[in-house]
Amino acid sequence: MLAVLFKEACASCPPIEDSPAARLTYTYKNTVQVGPTSPLEEGTTATLKCHSGLIREGQATATCTSGKWNGLPLGVCTKQ
Repeated sequence: MLAVLFKEACASCPPIEDSPAARLTYTYKNTVQVGPTSPLEEGTTATLKCHSGLIREGQATATCTSGKWNGLPLGVCTKQ
């Protein structure tokens, strides 16, 4: 049982693929990252922010839960 608890406590998620029309930021315990290259801690929130002149259609955030992103797919950014 201890091994199962340890595995769940160490769950992480890979960075989400970047979009050329937006910037993804990752927030974990009040720390913000842009462009991470290593897996992200469980509880990290990914936020999609469209570049100037574009509007988001769809989901803005996803949260790393049990090694998977909850809230995917994120939205897309299109011209207004």
